[in-house]
Amino acid sequence: MNVRTTLAAPEVLVVPTVAVQNDQTGQHVFVVKSDQTAEFRTITVERAVEGDSVVTKGLNEGETVVVDGQLRVLPGKPVVIKAADGEAAKNDDAPKGKGKGKST
Repeated sequence: MNVRTTLAAPEVLVVPTVAVQNDQTGQHVFVVKSDQTAEFRTITVERAVEGDSVVTKGLNEGETVVVDGQLRVLPGKPVVIKAADGEAAKNDDAPKGKGKGKST
């Protein structure tokens, strides 16, 4: 038996699920702005699949989100982006949200 599925939204914005935080008001992420400070951003997540969350509202493609250490992040305060080895990294090397998906 063959099954064919068409996704309703083949191009979606995806962030790592670990970046998504929950509180009494809903879901949010911390976005790293161009001046290397954190911004609290309320988002809408449509679904989460295998470590990725599909964001339908609140983020733009290419924005950098905090994926570790959210408890120490304060809106408006500086953020240090670290590479996988723990050393400080350039903002250009940080993971960014990206459109992803396909129609099959």
